[in-house]
Amino acid sequence: MIDAKLKVPEPRYFDGNRKQFADWWRAMAFYLKFNKIAAADEKVIMILAHLRGDTAGAFAQMELERLNQKDDTIDWKRWETNFKKLFSNDTLQSNAKWIIKSFKQGKKHTTDFLIEFETLKIRAQVNDAHAKFLLKRNTYHDTIKAILGYPPDNIPTSYEEWKKAILSVGQGYESTEICQDTHTGSGITYGGNGQPMEIERIEGRKTLKCYACCKLGHIAKNCQNPKKPKCFTCGCFGHMAN
Repeated sequence: MIDAKLKVPEPRYFDGNRKQFADWWRAMAFYLKFNKIAAADEKVIMILAHLRGDTAGAFAQMELERLNQKDDTIDWKRWETNFKKLFSNDTLQSNAKWIIKSFKQGKKHTTDFLIEFETLKIRAQVNDAHAKFLLKRNTYHDTIKAILGYPPDNIPTSYEEWKKAILSVGQGYESTEICQDTHTGSGITYGGNGQPMEIERIEGRKTLKCYACCKLGHIAKNCQNPKKPKCFTCGCFGHMAN
């Protein structure tokens, strides 16, 4: 039984200092336990509310934006593991500059990748010009290819513009992936493979989808439709980002 008179103090704000992370995390764990905060989303929100400063604050802001965009249940163990990986003293230390150079998106969701990349950028103290170069090099190739296919005036130039464009295009690809397996008459099952251009095998035939005009039957390089400006903030055609 816990003594009713026992009080566990609320943890101080965490500013991203790796040397202080272990003590801060232990204090936060005690606080969550004592106050019976057990739901994954409540724990995450409590932790984010205690983050301040450049690195930790940037992480909190991006996580908050992601939470506002998603209704999915948070996987606490996965979130906790990633959080510790980002801020613990034994990782992302003096070697952050080396890590960010080879930090590929791979199979990471676009939002997750950008959050981790931004944290590494701050840790490594990389300037925006070099960060833009690394971001373009390490992001999923077809995402960058799609952005470079914008009309010249719409292609992003700054680091922040590139982040917004990558987020818009990447989330667009992820939202249109074939997430559920497609069963054919032959009994063969085809699943989505995360490719940006949807290729559906139905009854042995391929249906191509152009990511430039979103119509079926052709690919972007063969598209005959007049090009429209595309907003790299929202991903929609017909207007440009302010």
